Amino acid sequence: MKILLSNKFYYRRGGDCVCTINLEELLKRKGHEVAIFAMQYPDNFCPDIVHLNNIHSQLSPVIAEIAHQKGIKVIWTLHDYKLLCPRYDCLRNGDAICEECFSDKRKVLEYKCMKHSRLASYLSYWESMKWNRERLEVCTDIFICPSRFMAEKMRQGGFDSKKIKTVCNFIDTEKCYGKDYTKRGNYYCFIGRLSPEKGVRTLIEAANALPYKLVVIGGGPLLEELKTVAGNNVEFVGFKQWNDIKELVGRARFSVIPSEWYENNPLSVIEAQCLGTPVLGA
Repeated sequence: MKILLSNKFYYRRGGDCVCTINLEELLKRKGHEVAIFAMQYPDNFCPDIVHLNNIHSQLSPVIAEIAHQKGIKVIWTLHDYKLLCPRYDCLRNGDAICEECFSDKRKVLEYKCMKHSRLASYLSYWESMKWNRERLEVCTDIFICPSRFMAEKMRQGGFDSKKIKTVCNFIDTEKCYGKDYTKRGNYYCFIGRLSPEKGVRTLIEAANALPYKLVVIGGGPLLEELKTVAGNNVEFVGFKQWNDIKELVGRARFSVIPSEWYENNPLSVIEAQCLGTPVLGA
């Protein structure tokens, strides 16, 4: 088949991008003809299926609408909660868990959830009203959720259960194995984006109370804040490419993964285990 994959960015920028690129490679290995639609690649293509990923803001759900009008099947893999929460993460102002926008998008205005700005919140509210649930459901055949938890939240937000499927993100386990992971370093590690929803503040608080070394792999908006509160036993090594990640995680005593990942990203746990690293939920 001819399949069009769509995502904002087409390089290894974050989880959504890595998943899209890996999916492209898998589909090609299975003999499908695949093209990418992203900001830098507006290629003309006549697909049998349009597979959307992270397309809000920089791109647009209008891709789904155009495909639907042309009789092309539309599959949409969700990487966050944007269809339910204008902020993407169901965290009011990035702190408290909040699901009020599931039923009333005006709450994003009331709480100024987008960057604590009324203007930014209004723009996000306008987008959520323009691309509301009813309009998105009409032009999308299947919404793919990477976890049962997300699928349940989509149902809670009113989306049609018949259009919701759960398919966990996949990994290439062959890339995870190394020559020797029997020699452990004297540290444990965390890998992920340093943002509020990951619970990294709590991890740093716990690490400060322990005598063991924590190696934090990744960057993000909380990096500088966390550096100011972290003790001497916490080392921030920043964003790393895969070969460096394999080395650091593979030689750690164990890895700490946010508890949400056990449900939302079960293959991330398998990935760490392939590297020979025990996993603890934070």
